[in-house]
Amino acid sequence: MLRRVIQPTRFHVAVGGYTGPSYDVELHDGLLRYTRSDYGFQTVEQTELDVGDHSWERFRDLLDQLDAWSWLRDYHPHESIVDGTSWSLRIRWGRRHLTADGSNGYPPGWERFCRGLSAILLRGRPFA
Repeated sequence: MLRRVIQPTRFHVAVGGYTGPSYDVELHDGLLRYTRSDYGFQTVEQTELDVGDHSWERFRDLLDQLDAWSWLRDYHPHESIVDGTSWSLRIRWGRRHLTADGSNGYPPGWERFCRGLSAILLRGRPFA
């Protein structure tokens, strides 16, 4: 029987834009580095969070429920919109990999993903 990997080996999620709030969450040396920026990418908050195994398991369950592993790589609408909100995901978790990004276009379940990231991994800190 395969043992489920508790923590990802790569985790980087970012969302935002130059004119509004931006968020960046990256796994670095076992800790989640959270950065919140304001207009012009000026850092407002930066902290490191030690996420426990239970929280990682809950977040992995959320990814499975959303079927995030099957999200497309590209969510860019065909319209030529220059400004707006851009985002990217890079997650490697055991044998699972998720690489996706977009600008003003999102996969199904994106809002639930952001709420879950905030509640489960970021201890209520805003994301998106």
